[in-house]
Amino acid sequence: MRYMIVILLLSVLLFSSEFNKIGFLTTLGCIKEGSFRDCPLETYSCGYKGCFLENDVGDNISDNLVLYVHKEGIYYTIDSSPIKTSIVDKLINSNNIRLIGEYDEVTNMVRAVELKKF
Repeated sequence: MRYMIVILLLSVLLFSSEFNKIGFLTTLGCIKEGSFRDCPLETYSCGYKGCFLENDVGDNISDNLVLYVHKEGIYYTIDSSPIKTSIVDKLINSNNIRLIGEYDEVTNMVRAVELKKF
């Protein structure tokens, strides 16, 4: 039984890694347009600029939250489900946001454990 637990823990460590980066918290739509501060907040609700013209209110559309790390010039997709929506709402479209979580290299996704202003 001990060996099973050790193997399970090792596999978790091999397939995910600690993630701790600081960057700009925004949406994938804003990154693709190359806009940061001027990005419309509707992209947070429905994915991209102008999406309200093509979708009905209440449609369940992914927000595609990302952290753009300036020093690296790349972004990381975020699974923010463990974080309270009120925290994300407060920090969206802000710089110097610290994201702590578990990183999956295959999907380039970070399962967030903590989001806070640095």
